Amino acid sequence: MVVISTSLLRRQLNFRPLLIGEVVSLVIGHGLFGLGAAYLGFGAFSLAISAVAQALIQMIILYAYTRHSLRLTFRPESYRALYAFATRVTVINFLEFVSSSLDTLMLGRLYPQAELGIYKRAYNTVGVPALAFATSLTQVLAPSFSSIQSESERLRRAHHSALVALLIVMSCVEGGIFVAAPEVVAVLLGSQFVGAVILVKIFGLLVPFMVSSNLAGVLAEATAQLRVKTNIQAVYLVALALSFWTVYSLGGSVEAIALVMLGAIIVRNLAFELMVRSIVGGGRDILKSYGVGVLCGLGTAALFYAVIVPLRGLGLSLPLLFIAELLLGGLALGVAIFLGPPNELKSLALRAVPAVTSRLRRVTGKGS
Repeated sequence: MVVISTSLLRRQLNFRPLLIGEVVSLVIGHGLFGLGAAYLGFGAFSLAISAVAQALIQMIILYAYTRHSLRLTFRPESYRALYAFATRVTVINFLEFVSSSLDTLMLGRLYPQAELGIYKRAYNTVGVPALAFATSLTQVLAPSFSSIQSESERLRRAHHSALVALLIVMSCVEGGIFVAAPEVVAVLLGSQFVGAVILVKIFGLLVPFMVSSNLAGVLAEATAQLRVKTNIQAVYLVALALSFWTVYSLGGSVEAIALVMLGAIIVRNLAFELMVRSIVGGGRDILKSYGVGVLCGLGTAALFYAVIVPLRGLGLSLPLLFIAELLLGGLALGVAIFLGPPNELKSLALRAVPAVTSRLRRVTGKGS
């Protein structure tokens, strides 16, 4: 019931009810029923009570917004089309799951536990937020691309705008993380994980390619072009496994494993962009987008290096240094957005500036 209502709302690009359902079900289901059950002594059953309560509350709220039919029907022609498409998507999802877990599976069996722990902490610090961002993006872009899949020019422009915006944001993040990795590790992981600094740098370089690959995959699913995506993912999985085994056989470290994964994802991303070119065209626009991303990444890294390295030399305390890096990253991102090429993110930012300025004037009493 939740899936049906959620899917209908996403197809309509109506995300406000989804937000309301998530927040209300969390506050009441977990905050009231879950914690209340724990307080009354239900123990581990409190987790189950919380989960069931959240699902029921979310189901009621989302159904109130969709009011879809509850009549049971069976139309073989509809199921055949859905089954064929869903089977391909399931195969792709399985290949993506195995390939994304392959490094952990091999490291867990072949390398000491301590090295696996450092590797996973470094990856979770950088990769998990990027994947969460990509997943959120998928939920928005998939129905958007699907709704205009028959309008090739609009689809091309929409993809190009999204790609530019993503590469600007992710490349700025990449450049900042590469220089600020020591502080990122010290603040988020602790001084005992100082060995993870080089891994955080490597995984930081992964971020733009991970997210842009996700965007290409969304476009393929929205236009039902799944065969090429399946082939790319299958070849990537086999090549990654062979590369990992080769590195291990040669005595390579976990850092070498991370570098292999970086190279493999870059090659896979190239294949995905060739797939995108075959779907919507615009090969030159795709190259320009990556050029913008490279400039943003290098510019952010240079800015961080020019400011942060001298501050380290002055012995600035870790909290102050980390705050300075956050502010510097925000500045770099703002400059990249406003001075970058046209894209949806830049349009939103330009519309937001007058609204924020007007609100500040009203708050400070200068509007009159």
